[in-house]
Amino acid sequence: MPELPDVEMLREYIESTSLHQKIVDVNVERTRLLRVDEPTIKRALNGCSFERCNRHGKLVFLVTDCEPVLVMHFGMTGNVQYLRNEEDEPGYSRMRICFANGSRLSYTSIRKLGRIDLTDDVDVYIIKNRLGPDALAIDKERFKTIIRASAASIKSVLMDQGKIAGVGNIYSDEMLFQAVVHPMTRANELDDMTLDRLFHKMKHVLRIAIDHGADSRAFPGSWIVHRRTEGANCPKCGSKIEKLKISGRTSYYCSGCQIPT
Repeated sequence: MPELPDVEMLREYIESTSLHQKIVDVNVERTRLLRVDEPTIKRALNGCSFERCNRHGKLVFLVTDCEPVLVMHFGMTGNVQYLRNEEDEPGYSRMRICFANGSRLSYTSIRKLGRIDLTDDVDVYIIKNRLGPDALAIDKERFKTIIRASAASIKSVLMDQGKIAGVGNIYSDEMLFQAVVHPMTRANELDDMTLDRLFHKMKHVLRIAIDHGADSRAFPGSWIVHRRTEGANCPKCGSKIEKLKISGRTSYYCSGCQIPT
């Protein structure tokens, strides 16, 4: 599932291709992705232009020069593609935003697990959907307050979008590995020094991932992301990588570095 760095790449792509172009039509497949119907989206967007593209956690907000804001969540397999008039429509296209210059922006999704919505107020939308602060924007003190307030495993807390928005399974494994924290450690049992380290590693991992285009093949060789196989050798100490299920997700950690407390 796309996590914050992946969604940031999509945001940058939309920003570089689809701003300041008049929308002349919107075509949407009738699918459970929609939180509003097609006529409503057409009325809201036709004649408008996207002025900027913002992100909060795993959500992208396309702000128009009219009042409405288009909201995109990409689920497991969502993507966007900007196409010139002569190019073929990509497979699994669920929404096509057509521009006056003949180009279009297509939202694609194979498994239909994303979300397409409209809002008039981004801040209110974030609150109504019970999203926590963005993982890249959160400050250290608020991060610590959120972590200390939960008795759940630290892995579960990091993945909880209602607490901190944007972090998922793969990047939470990486953050915990680099911060030398066992994923099953209770969040409220982490001491202040460990919380400081985890906060900085969270920011570091997300920024490095973005700098490398969210392409895991380009991530540093010392990252556990390259060893997400049970029995693989830890890139730091050589101990075996182990796996366990947390909040329904398979998590990987080093049996030598990340000792349970």
